[in-house]
Amino acid sequence: MATHLALLSDTATTTEDTWALVGALPVSISVAIQVRRFTVRDLLLLEPGTVLESIASAAEAAPLLANGKRIGRGTFEAVGEFIGLRISELG
Repeated sequence: MATHLALLSDTATTTEDTWALVGALPVSISVAIQVRRFTVRDLLLLEPGTVLESIASAAEAAPLLANGKRIGRGTFEAVGEFIGLRISELG
C-alpha cells in the first residue's frame, strides 16, 4: 500500500490529479444472496436450470459489496429483461 501511495504522490501534482488516478481504479461489485441449507453435494449437483432458493424475501434488501466489503444494501427490481439493484442504503 505504501508503494502505491508513494507512486501517487510522485506522479500527482494536485488533489484533482490524485482523485483522477484513484477514480480510474477497477472495483468488483457484487450482491450477496443467502440460500437455504447448501452442501458440497448440492454444489456438485448444480446444473443449468437449477433454482437456488434464497432465505430472504423478494422485498428484503440484499448486501452490496465492493471488493468483498459491504458498502450498502439494495433491493432487486426488473430493468427490462435484466435485474437491477435499487440502492436503499450506503455506508
